[in-house]
Order: sequence, then C-alpha cells, then structure tokens
Amino acid sequence: MKQLLKSEADKQKAIKYIQNMELNKAHRLTIDVIRYKRSLDQNSLLWLWLTALEKDSETGYFKDDFYQMFLELFAPRKLVFEKACIISSSKMNTLEMTRFLNSVKDWAIINLNFELPDPKEKHFNDFLEHYKDFL
Repeated sequence: MKQLLKSEADKQKAIKYIQNMELNKAHRLTIDVIRYKRSLDQNSLLWLWLTALEKDSETGYFKDDFYQMFLELFAPRKLVFEKACIISSSKMNTLEMTRFLNSVKDWAIINLNFELPDPKEKHFNDFLEHYKDFL
C-alpha cells in the first residue's frame, strides 16, 4: 500500500491499517518526506501553468491553444526579412522568458481570475502536486 499523508486523518488511517495488518509475511514500511525542487526551470513552469489552465480554467481551451495565444500576445519579436516574427519560448533567453512568464501570470489573474503560483510562493507545492499527473 502506498499512501500520501497530508492530514491528521490520513495519518490515523495509516496507523489503523498498520495495526490491523497480519504479520504472516514480512512487510517493508518506508516513510519519506516529499520534497520538490526549489524551482522548476522556466520551460517546465510554463507547461505546468498551461496544464493548469487547460484543466481548470473552464475555458475549454487546450494548453497548446493557450501557448499559441500567449506567444501572440507576449512573445518578443524578431525581424526576419522586414517582418516581425514571434520568437518561440525555446528560443527566448532567460530575461525574455521571465518577462513572458510574468505576462502569462498577470493575464491569467486579470482575465480568468486564475492564480498561477511560482515556485517561490508558499502554496506552490500543493499546486504542483495537484497538476503533476497531467503533465
């Protein structure tokens, strides 16, 4: 049995399970503290946010739709044969990507009232835990 313990009720349930175990076979009990990286790289953070918007923003749009829209709205442009072309996120430098992510975060809260936390925020691990299986 694997179980995530996040509350007193979860802990009590696990204790009860252990108390009722039959010991006719050897068992292994391991308890680990779940630790997430202090930060995700910018690309991973972007796709985590896009996943959250797809799953819970109630817009009906997919993460690729959001990605294309955000590129149109916020990506830097590069002149190619006198035409301003959008730079994909994979071609952005760290500063450009930081500005892009900040714009996406601001847009989501203003337009959808949808909060996209960054790794420095206190409730980020809960956010990550909620969406990690959809990535």
